[in-house]
Amino acid sequence: MKIQLIAVMTALALVTSLSMAGTAFAEKPAKLDLKSIADAYKKAIQKARADFVDAVEKSNDDARKAIQKGIPINKINADSKAAVDKARDDLKDAVEKARADAKNSLLKLKASVDARAV
Repeated sequence: MKIQLIAVMTALALVTSLSMAGTAFAEKPAKLDLKSIADAYKKAIQKARADFVDAVEKSNDDARKAIQKGIPINKINADSKAAVDKARDDLKDAVEKARADAKNSLLKLKASVDARAV
């Protein structure tokens, strides 16, 4: 009887330790999740800024070409201003979207951490 009890306790300890180890390996550390969220946010911001710079440069190139064609300066200025305003709005929208995505990711991470803590 004593041997059977020891065997059952050993088997129970082995199963428990294996399930804990499996859970520990399956979970990602929170630090890596935070790092990936921050990296995704930085990449989105950098892409938005690069797109803004590209749009402004394109607007400047278009203005130079329009000057060479002899288009009136008032029209060129209006077109350039409209293009830069659109680029600025696109930048603002992209930054807001990146912030919202990062916030949602952080809230999901917080919820998962809170669920593990309980």
